[in-house]
Amino acid sequence: MRLVAEGRVDLDAPVRRYVPELKLADERAAAQITVLNLLNHTAGMDWNLVDDGKGDGSLAGLVAKLPQLPLVAPPGARASYSQAGYDLAGRVIEKVTGLPFEQAMASLVLEPVGLSDTVYGLAEVMVRKFAVGYNRGEDGELRPARPWGAFKEGARADNPGGGLASSVSDLLRWARFQLGDGDGVLPASALHRMREQTVTLRASTLGDGLGICWFLNDLDGILGIGHGGSGNGQFAELLIVPERNFAVVCLANAGPNGPSTSPS
Repeated sequence: MRLVAEGRVDLDAPVRRYVPELKLADERAAAQITVLNLLNHTAGMDWNLVDDGKGDGSLAGLVAKLPQLPLVAPPGARASYSQAGYDLAGRVIEKVTGLPFEQAMASLVLEPVGLSDTVYGLAEVMVRKFAVGYNRGEDGELRPARPWGAFKEGARADNPGGGLASSVSDLLRWARFQLGDGDGVLPASALHRMREQTVTLRASTLGDGLGICWFLNDLDGILGIGHGGSGNGQFAELLIVPERNFAVVCLANAGPNGPSTSPS
């Protein structure tokens, strides 16, 4: 959205404007998918590619494998959560900025907002305080989850869709940013546009609709925006209620049921 505000990305432009090499299982879909389709999960792409251990682990390598990904609907027809779609959006960012995705995110968002403990990759996690994840076995015992989180060292291809690690403090700082006017990082109009519904979700546990990136929930007539995430033995949930200037973060480090089984 910052690149959109700067005029470097057009939400309604086809992804191929920025990633001309994009190919999918269906050529028509590959030509039609827009940047907005990626950000509100209406691209019609399945959830994600199964890691076959081949390739160089880069976003460019992931894009080369996208013809293997099933398509579940025509672009724009309905919302279907796609982590692969966000990975493709990460490749758009790399192409537009000329930087590796992680560096682009640091310079565009993380550093300006002050999110010093929001990072990508094991190398950055390991030099900070972090919680070990646990999974409960069939015998009822909790055991450390391996590998840590969802990370595979050297594999960056899923960083845009699921590779971020953060802390309660940083998530609350991010919430304060969202409740503000953009702090010179993003125009307030662009920030608030992300809360506006772009597509309805029907009978979904994820929410009642999607804005741009955010899941939207009707909380007895009051708008709630949020997003969750999970890794191996790790769970996170962020909910923001702009009308009440309120936000809450929940983290847990035990699976399979998240907060209800957390040991610490």
